[in-house]
Parts: sequence; structure tokens; C-alpha cells
Amino acid sequence: MTQHNHQNHPSPPPSLQEAKPRSRSQKASKKPDKVIWVFVACGIIMAIFMGLELQKNTVYFLTPSEAKARAYDLQNQTIRVGGMVAVDSLITAPDSLTVSFVLTNLEDTQVHVNYHGLLPDMFKEGSGVVLEGKISEQGDEFNATRLMVKHSEEYVKPDSHKTMDQELLKKSLLQ
Repeated sequence: MTQHNHQNHPSPPPSLQEAKPRSRSQKASKKPDKVIWVFVACGIIMAIFMGLELQKNTVYFLTPSEAKARAYDLQNQTIRVGGMVAVDSLITAPDSLTVSFVLTNLEDTQVHVNYHGLLPDMFKEGSGVVLEGKISEQGDEFNATRLMVKHSEEYVKPDSHKTMDQELLKKSLLQ
């Protein structure tokens, strides 16, 4: 009879050895790590989407002076320009949605604006507007594709008939 000596036989390779069972604490420590990474990844994705959405809703615009000074470089780009509609400058084409007016920074710069579309209810001469469109190479004409009315954040009672102070309007545009 042959005796088997267990000491002389090599042990099986590690891949064939039985896996040692993990304790509960070892298993539980892996799971929270994964959960934390999932929350971190979701937080980053949400922050990116919120930033993109905020960027779409934020209205940045140039003043008429800035737009005119940079007109040559901006002539083929869609830009936003904000200013005041000059009093006595509004010309409405009969039987058409086309209007033209002068946009000013209340100082020395004026840009002639052409716009085709419905005008917002609050649009009037002497009011602040932000226009989206393209400026001519010389910077003296702006073809607007979108017109938004910029208004003061100061509340005025409807029955007070108070006219808006030009300095307040200027401050509102420069904010």
C-alpha cells in the first residue's frame, strides 16, 4: 500500500483554490464607495446641464458704442445690442410688420435699426431694447431678427403718470 503524503504534493494554483468568504464589513465597504461615485457623477452631470441652461437664458449685449467700434469684426456674426429707442425715430411701413428706428446709448452713438416682426406691447420710443441680429461693416446699420424690451426694475404705480427718468433708464441698460 502506498501512503499518500499530503506534505509532498504541491498546492493547487491560486485560481483553483477556494475563495475565502468575505466578511460582511468587507462587502459593505465596497458598496458605499460605488454609491458615492454614482452621486458624484450625477452631481457633475446636473451642474453641466444647469450651466448650459443658464448660459442660454442669460442675455449679454453690447452697447451701440461697443457694437459700432467692433462692427468690422462682428459683421457676419449674430450679436445682441442694447440701447434706447430714440424719440421721434420710429418709422412703421404701412401694411407691413417692418419698422425702423434709431438705437442710441443716450450719448453720442446712434445705430439705424431695421426689424421685421411683431413688436412687444411695451415697445415704444424712449424705451430700452435689446436687439439680436447682424451689424453692417461700418456699424451704422443693424438688421434685427429679434427684439426684446428692456425695462426698469423700479415699480411705478399705474395711476401716477410719472415719466421715467433718463438716468434711471441709462442705469438699467448698463446693469
